Amino acid sequence: MDCREFDRWVAEYAEGALDPELAARMENHRAGCPACAELAALSERVLLALDEAPTVKAPAGFSNRVLAAVAVEEKRLAAEQAAYFRMLKRSLTALLILAGFCGTSLYFWIGKAVSQPIENAAASLEG
Repeated sequence: MDCREFDRWVAEYAEGALDPELAARMENHRAGCPACAELAALSERVLLALDEAPTVKAPAGFSNRVLAAVAVEEKRLAAEQAAYFRMLKRSLTALLILAGFCGTSLYFWIGKAVSQPIENAAASLEG
């Protein structure tokens, strides 16, 4: 195990939520790495402080206000996304129209440039 992997699992390790094999690997790395040992100790102190912190009761109606705010934000994001896709659709439509116009103009320009010398050559042969 390296320090990056230790860092990935340190919260679960401090909580005691790892399977025994991974927990043993964490213990072995912690024993040989002062930086990771300090990180694990810090994580354990944070969990202990959270366990000892007093429980705070949410004000009446707090959950309903949070859920209502989330619903409003979801609607706003959905409207923003719909507006974005409408703009994208219009932009692509304009791009396709422009490409069609350019392609048609190029077709006639090249067609004229190619057919004119042939017509001139044919006229000189006839004349």
